Amino acid sequence: MMLITGSTDAFGQRNGRSDRNRQQNERIQGQRQNNGRHQGATPSSPGKKHSNNSGKIEKEKPIHPSNPGNNKNGNNNSYTRPGRQPQASPDRRPAAPIRPVRPAPPMRPVAPVRPVTPVRPVRPAYRPGRPVYQPWVRPVRPSSWRPARVLPAIRPLFGLNFGMGLNVSINLLNNNGYSVYEYGNETVYLNNVTELNLLWQEGILSYENGGLARTQLYYSTPYYDTTRYNQVYSILSSQYGIPVRANLPGGGVQATWFGNNGGYIQLDLTGRQTYSGSNQFFTTLTFGN
Repeated sequence: MMLITGSTDAFGQRNGRSDRNRQQNERIQGQRQNNGRHQGATPSSPGKKHSNNSGKIEKEKPIHPSNPGNNKNGNNNSYTRPGRQPQASPDRRPAAPIRPVRPAPPMRPVAPVRPVTPVRPVRPAYRPGRPVYQPWVRPVRPSSWRPARVLPAIRPLFGLNFGMGLNVSINLLNNNGYSVYEYGNETVYLNNVTELNLLWQEGILSYENGGLARTQLYYSTPYYDTTRYNQVYSILSSQYGIPVRANLPGGGVQATWFGNNGGYIQLDLTGRQTYSGSNQFFTTLTFGN
């Protein structure tokens, strides 16, 4: 014998379940319809993203500062909180701070180079065999004299130039190996000078108005001797031609060459009195301007 009552209760229970399923499906369908109406509009609440293909709502996850690569918007510099800086990646060391460059110390001014003052020799006592000083008279060229050819320019002896100052002359003489042993009264005296391949006992530089005016060489003998005179006369005649010749008192002789630039050369042999009171014969060679 079968019981019909039990089957009726089971059917009632199945109808109740179907009602609940139906109500749930209606709610889901209503949500889908609402999403369809607002499709394409800007979401009213930030933090939600609506899909065009389904009615599901996806929530954006907050981006942690230590993992900026999870930012789906592509903004790796966004912060989770205002005022907080992003932290450096743990696998990279922070850049060292740039140290300020120290300015270079100021350069000290260089002291100007002072000109070297020439060391002047100590003036010794006068030499007894030197001729007594006589005022110099510049030779005058005769009006009828004409040079036979173009003559070289006449320059002073010892590698100097006319008009050169006293201090400059002494420096050049010392550098060129000349023996300067005395100076004074605008005069410089040299000892044992070699010029024209001949040795002279003394050389003299005379200055006028602060500039070199003439240079002279002296060679003395206790008696009348024309050897040195003839040697120098032959050398100068080969360079400057025939000079203007003259005879001096006491059997002396003189020859003068005039240059085209106003200079002159004078060679003479004559007897003169020395500071010791004796008489000597001097062969004197002068280059002047």
